[in-house]
Amino acid sequence: MVLFTKQFRETPILKMKSLILKMKLKRKALYFKNHKKMCLFCFVAVAFFNITNYMLLSYMLSYLNEIIGLSNTVGTVLITAIMILMVPLALMFGKLSDKIGNKKVFLIGLGGLSLLSAFSFYLINLNGLVFVSIGILILGIFLATYEGQCQEHCQRCSIQIFATEH
Repeated sequence: MVLFTKQFRETPILKMKSLILKMKLKRKALYFKNHKKMCLFCFVAVAFFNITNYMLLSYMLSYLNEIIGLSNTVGTVLITAIMILMVPLALMFGKLSDKIGNKKVFLIGLGGLSLLSAFSFYLINLNGLVFVSIGILILGIFLATYEGQCQEHCQRCSIQIFATEH
C-alpha cells in the first residue's frame, strides 16, 4: 500500500542533511571570500589556457580548411609543425618561470595573447601560407607560455588555499 500525503514533514535525517549541505556551501563561500585574488587568477589562467588550447589545436584546422581554403593536408602539417615547435618552447617558458617567477611569465603570455591575437588572426586571414604560418606561430608561442607553467601554478594556488583552511 502506498500513501500519498499533501504535507511534507521533515525528518531529523533530512534536517541534518540540509544542515550539512548549508555548512559545506558556507565553507566554499568562505574559501572564495578569503582567497578572491588567487581564485580569480586561477579562473583567468585556466580560461585563457583552455580557450587558446582548444582554438589552436582543435578548431584551427577546420577554420583553415573551411574559411581560409587551405587543403586538409597543408593545414594538418602546419598545425603539427606548430605543435612540435611548442614542446621546446613550453620547456623554455617553464625554466623562465623558475627564474623570473610564474606571475611574470603568466602576464607575458596573457598580455601577449591579448595584444597579438587580433594581429595573428589578421595575418591568418591574408590567405598566404607564410602569413597563416606566422599567425598560427604567434598563437602557439603564447599557448606554450601557459603550458610551461600554468598548470603547476594553479595546483600551487589550490594547495595554498586548502592548506591554510585545514
